Amino acid sequence: MDNNTGLKVREKTIITLLSLYANQKLTDFLKIVETDDLDGFEFFLAGPNTVEECYMPILDAIRNEKEYRISEELIKLKNMEDKYTNKTKIETFVPEAVQLISKRYLKGISEVGEKVDCTILLDKFKTIIDVSAFSKIYGALIESGMSEEEFTNCMMDESIATQMYLSARDRKESTKSYTKELCFIEYLKNTAKKFNKEDIKVNNK
Repeated sequence: MDNNTGLKVREKTIITLLSLYANQKLTDFLKIVETDDLDGFEFFLAGPNTVEECYMPILDAIRNEKEYRISEELIKLKNMEDKYTNKTKIETFVPEAVQLISKRYLKGISEVGEKVDCTILLDKFKTIIDVSAFSKIYGALIESGMSEEEFTNCMMDESIATQMYLSARDRKESTKSYTKELCFIEYLKNTAKKFNKEDIKVNNK
């Protein structure tokens, strides 16, 4: 898309959003568009330039919709107690092919950049044997405001982690995978490095 085409798309989008807002149809419209589109609308309105005052109510509506979606995802992930009470080991739910892919993934990122043995995470996080589902839980919780330390503690609780895994698995088509996201890969490597250091200290005592 060249600059002229991009400017025309931006102008047309803003006119449409202003019209929807003027006709009190903006909120209903935002509920049905994809999250990527919300990001695009926000970029068109916020710019890199100063935001025009007339755009502020529309920006607020877009941001409120994005925050609502994140909060809704968190509630779905956390509200599993009634639905998932089975104490079966996580391995039972994960196909062997998925487990193999996850192990290869962890071995692969171990060699990216600073070498860190990320396979140690298989012993610390039982649900990481389905790394795609694990990454979806990471994305939903971190975007909701949970710290990475809190996430680590949460996922080390096998019962809670299993409930969340089953929830993420059930919504595999509607939840974004973070396996290719740098933030997720860095989290895994940093956490593996921490666990490796802790294990060395224990073994040296």
